[in-house]
Amino acid sequence: MPPRQLVSLKVSPWSERAKWALDHHGLTYDVVEHFPILGERRLRRIVGAGKPKATVPVLIAGDEVLSESWDIASYADRVGTGAKLFPPGHETAIRKWTTLAD
Repeated sequence: MPPRQLVSLKVSPWSERAKWALDHHGLTYDVVEHFPILGERRLRRIVGAGKPKATVPVLIAGDEVLSESWDIASYADRVGTGAKLFPPGHETAIRKWTTLAD
């Protein structure tokens, strides 16, 4: 499998959330720094035309392109090792608090 790539922005709390989830599960990835304005075309190409807006973070993991920190954390829970970030039965409550925090 080619290395995972995380397109992120240094000042983005959502990018940090994605990094924490990947690190927690021991998943390796290369960071690709996004530069607003200059990197918009590249970011749009990565996320695809079907997404209404292109934002970071974006995780490219093989054929998967995940463009929300929640989806990246769910991916990390699914394929990584370590304690689950979303214990079964608590996903709804965690999602509610995440939405509120966002």
